[in-house]
Amino acid sequence: MGGRRGPRTDPRPLPLRHPAWVIGAWATFFLALTPLALGYAHSVNYGSTTAVPSSSESAQANALLASAGYGNSSILVVVNQTGWTSAEAESRTLLFQSDVASAHLPYVASTASAYAPAVDRAEADRFISPDGTVSIVRVLFTVPDSYRTPTGGYPAQQATPEIRVLAGQDLGPSAYVTGLGASAYDAQQLESGAGVLFALVFILLAVAIALTLRSWVAPLVALLLVSLSTVLGYLAIEVTGLIVGKVDFVVTYTLTAVTLGVATDYLLFLVYRFREELARGVAAEEALTTATRTSGGAILVSALTVAVGLGTLSLLGGLGTWGPVLFATVLGIGVMEVTLLPALLKLIGPRIFLRRWLRAPGPVQRSVFYRAASTSVRRPYWVVAAAVAVALPATVAFVAVPTTYDFTGNLPASLPSSQGQALLEEKFGANVLFPVFVIVRAPHNFTLPNGSVSPEASALLASAAGDLLTRPGVVAVAGPYVAGHGVNASAPVGPYLLEDGRAALFTVYTAAGPYAASTMTLVESLRADPAYLVGGVTSAVLDQQAINAVQFPELELLLTLFIGLILGIAFRSIAAPLLSLSGVFLSIGSATALLALIANYVLHQPLIYLVPLILFVILLSLGNDYTVFLLTRIREEQVARGPLEGIRRGIAGNGVVVSALGLILAASLGSLALQPVAFLEQIGIAFVISLLLDTFLVRPFYFPALLGLAERYRDRRRARPVTLGNEAETRAPWRS
Repeated sequence: MGGRRGPRTDPRPLPLRHPAWVIGAWATFFLALTPLALGYAHSVNYGSTTAVPSSSESAQANALLASAGYGNSSILVVVNQTGWTSAEAESRTLLFQSDVASAHLPYVASTASAYAPAVDRAEADRFISPDGTVSIVRVLFTVPDSYRTPTGGYPAQQATPEIRVLAGQDLGPSAYVTGLGASAYDAQQLESGAGVLFALVFILLAVAIALTLRSWVAPLVALLLVSLSTVLGYLAIEVTGLIVGKVDFVVTYTLTAVTLGVATDYLLFLVYRFREELARGVAAEEALTTATRTSGGAILVSALTVAVGLGTLSLLGGLGTWGPVLFATVLGIGVMEVTLLPALLKLIGPRIFLRRWLRAPGPVQRSVFYRAASTSVRRPYWVVAAAVAVALPATVAFVAVPTTYDFTGNLPASLPSSQGQALLEEKFGANVLFPVFVIVRAPHNFTLPNGSVSPEASALLASAAGDLLTRPGVVAVAGPYVAGHGVNASAPVGPYLLEDGRAALFTVYTAAGPYAASTMTLVESLRADPAYLVGGVTSAVLDQQAINAVQFPELELLLTLFIGLILGIAFRSIAAPLLSLSGVFLSIGSATALLALIANYVLHQPLIYLVPLILFVILLSLGNDYTVFLLTRIREEQVARGPLEGIRRGIAGNGVVVSALGLILAASLGSLALQPVAFLEQIGIAFVISLLLDTFLVRPFYFPALLGLAERYRDRRRARPVTLGNEAETRAPWRS
């Protein structure tokens, strides 16, 4: 009788043993879920609001205003009446109001203008500019800006195109529709045209892939994987919208750029290793097995690092929806690249490359990356000293660079909503769209049983009116006992009472915009007065600043610990995460300092407050994947060549591919700078600066210098001299 056979073992990874199964499984997955992913737009929020806790002062004030009918969504039609007679202006405005009412637009409640009874009582006298050349028609909705329809629609955004058509018919081309809803509509139109830009970027990346891999087939494979990765991203948006809430529209740009960069980076890293093994004369099956095991493992560690890093954005209130979308997308791309890509390569085989380029590489010592690493290993103290000299001012810049919370400048000035807002601010004042709301409360009702105002209430409200009118930076106040620019006891009180007479509202218009330093100082002084409850955009920004002062450092520390822990576990080392993180911090700090100079002196824009944080989170996440790739290769080389020579050969072996990866990621993320949105423009520029610094300075010079210092330190501790030749020692310098 024959002996019992033992279990069959196959050293090949699963995608190489059963490529047809793997390809079939992914095909089934995408065929089933692509229709769901294509409906992602219903899960996107194109509005922009400042999210603060309900317990904050601004949230309490705004909730009180909403309960009293203030704060509902509105659209402003700004009409340039230059050359019109009074009769023409009145007839055309009333015609427009009549047409809006006849259109029965969903959620539209009424309209108000200078020629009909005003709905907004606090702005009844502010519908015509002081010079009489511009008028306002306010379209009021029955719901607040935060309301979304059962299908996810934003009523003010959905009504914008129809209101623009009516305004063009009745008021002519000099009428501009603006407000949050109109800005949201314009933002959505901008996004619809972004696909062409990213398509052009991919063409450039495809050329880079073809040149790096010496292949005409690899760009086609990259196109397939990028397309599938995009579906994964849209699916993540849809799932996040169903589970967490509407996804902020800005993440769609960032998601596309990250998807493009990560998908092509992972493909290039694995296929380049496959090509390298073939060039050494290794059989195709063995070459693909080696590439899948070594590069595939590094890709999984990298994907986990990047996904966890980007996922920490879910801890921020304003960016809470970014985290789960980016986490799920990057992790999904990593899994797809280490399963589907090897299965495809199994079927294509060496035919993916041009055979005349599959030749053994020349002496590694001739590589520019080998020479750079050798110089850094020989003179590590000079390299580290130069890095410290750059790091100190860069760190100060990252921490202390002035920023703004103004997102209204996000959209191009050429858009209709931006043009309307500019005309509005020019003719009516900088803060007409975003006034300061001051609520005065009394221990008892302001009114007596007969409906008249009590003497105590009259004195309190008159005092508040006088105080607000004389505050520095205030140009106008609408409220009880306010007539023109002074206090008048005969001015009405009733229209401004809230909470059944237990509170009263003053609307304060400032000389500067809601984000200006003078307005912030004014609102801070008002909030310091216990008699006032202050709402509005500026008050919300102050609350957000207080939250961010705690949340941002906590998030940065948590992210650093997460990524350090992942790298430490992956390489079983304490030194590896310290070396990697210090290099990424160096590039982030330098990029922030340079970006601040470019934003202020070239773009003439203030640095938006979220940019340094987004830069930190994304680059700390993506920057460490190069470390994973390099350390994986260095560890392989050190086993055969020794610690210091292993560093040089590891840097040289991955120098070309890591440089290509850096350029690809810089191109994909840098494409955000071409978007006509200030926030994305600043992020894109910062990505390009940081990734170029990281690719051509940090990795080839700073990184080997630190690894060499670590090895020298360990040699001194063991009283063993360090040699700079091909050591036989096999211990890796980062291993603790």
